[in-house]
Amino acid sequence: MKEQRRNERVASRLRCWCEAEGVTFFARVANLGEGGVFLRTLTPLPPGARTRLRFLLMGERELALEATVVWARNDASAGPPGMGLAFDALDAEGQARVRTLFDREHSSASGRATALVVGPAGV
Repeated sequence: MKEQRRNERVASRLRCWCEAEGVTFFARVANLGEGGVFLRTLTPLPPGARTRLRFLLMGERELALEATVVWARNDASAGPPGMGLAFDALDAEGQARVRTLFDREHSSASGRATALVVGPAGV
């Protein structure tokens, strides 16, 4: 697969809720960029699937982002199973919050998560 990213990526240990197609699951963010994320999951959604990603950052209100699955990998022989998602049309505030999250992960020498776990909406 040819590299098509426009933004730098940073390794991450964050976790987020992914809501799509009548399912909600908790996934590990393997890497994060200003344009999207790679979520590690054994059950990736198909390319083209629309999702809502939800993060709760310490000391901040929830960060909810719309994203579209760009590619999915089920076969672990080619790398960890999961899916690459591109963020959909972020407004100025969304862009700023993603940039802040990216900067935090980038500067985190220990690689520790900077997010708290939250349950699905209404739980």
